[in-house]
Amino acid sequence: MSGPNARPERRKHRRAQIQLEAILEGEKPGDEVRLEVLNFSVGGFFCRINRPMEPMTKLGIEFVFPPFADESARRIETVALVVRCEPAGRSEQGHRMGACFLELSKEDRTHIQAYVDWYQATHVPETEAEAV
Repeated sequence: MSGPNARPERRKHRRAQIQLEAILEGEKPGDEVRLEVLNFSVGGFFCRINRPMEPMTKLGIEFVFPPFADESARRIETVALVVRCEPAGRSEQGHRMGACFLELSKEDRTHIQAYVDWYQATHVPETEAEAV
């Protein structure tokens, strides 16, 4: 938190500015929607999506993790809850959506945390990582 008008951080989990491929499952085969994940943690994610989603909507979602460190590429399927969704800024199209995970196995949580930690250590400049 910095500046006179800054709000206290409410997130329980540290987020990383990670771009991942994510697929929102549709009601019928072929109805999938691709998301552009902008930041990510074991608690949830923030993304760009091409259509609005109502808050409190449950989402079946699949994340595609690339190989990293000693880990192989991996897909994680989970359920998330839309916390907020708002139109993107003037220079962007679509909407920005934040969601929290409702179902995440211990194994998936461990993989996500390992990826976030690895990403922070290898992609974020030291001074920026200290400020987060």
